[in-house]
Amino acid sequence: PPSHPHPPHPLKHAPLPLSLCVAAPLASPLQAAHAGCDACVALLLEAAADVDAVNDDSASALYLSCDAAKAGCAQLLLSAGASVAICTGQGNSPLFAACTSGSEACVRMLIKARAEINEGNE
Repeated sequence: PPSHPHPPHPLKHAPLPLSLCVAAPLASPLQAAHAGCDACVALLLEAAADVDAVNDDSASALYLSCDAAKAGCAQLLLSAGASVAICTGQGNSPLFAACTSGSEACVRMLIKARAEINEGNE
């Protein structure tokens, strides 16, 4: 097969090592979910991390995992009771993020979790 003219950096989308996931600056489901580290998300949730914490943009870990098309992380967060209704400061919901990232798996999970499908993005 033809090679891609600019191959992606091998570490750009690699999950974080478990040892880094519990280090102080990364000890949040927000960072672990965005990085797509299912094991890190699970460890942090088991350690009673706030499943609905938000970052400076009011994005939740569920939003970040859906925005990054990380269905495994999204499922872990939903199973832990993450809210499907927390929107970013721009009014974007996790369902909006899943749709714009093209993650059919995340969209299906969010619909099953009763995400509001008829609300527009403001």
